[in-house]
Amino acid sequence: MRLVAQRIGVLAAVALIAVLVAVALVRHFDASPVHTKRTVTAVPAPGASWNEVRAGILALTKKGRKTACGVKIGVTTFGVAHPSLPCGTRIFIAYGDIQVLTQVISRGPYVPGRGLDLTPALAVKLNISGATDVRWRFAR
Repeated sequence: MRLVAQRIGVLAAVALIAVLVAVALVRHFDASPVHTKRTVTAVPAPGASWNEVRAGILALTKKGRKTACGVKIGVTTFGVAHPSLPCGTRIFIAYGDIQVLTQVISRGPYVPGRGLDLTPALAVKLNISGATDVRWRFAR
């Protein structure tokens, strides 16, 4: 009887370790590219030309609130708000000589005359401090 209890204990420990490893792997591979700092190789879509649009800067989301695309916008979040492109659409944004690959993470903008809103971190990366004209095109 004692041997059976030991075997059950060992099997329970192995099962617990397997569950913990599975959870860690899911979190690792399910990490949102919006918040990770990995290098993504992307090129403009074939035949894609630059679109010029007026862009502003998104406000940070209130604690616990998410965008329409399910993303919390924090101080390090890269992304844009676009009124009609699907969530997750990857695009290049360019301002001056700087080009950044990003994705749609919110709806909007809700300010008349604007075609895009940039997250604060993306605006800093592009050296933008207010509403200005930027270029964008699709990535593949």
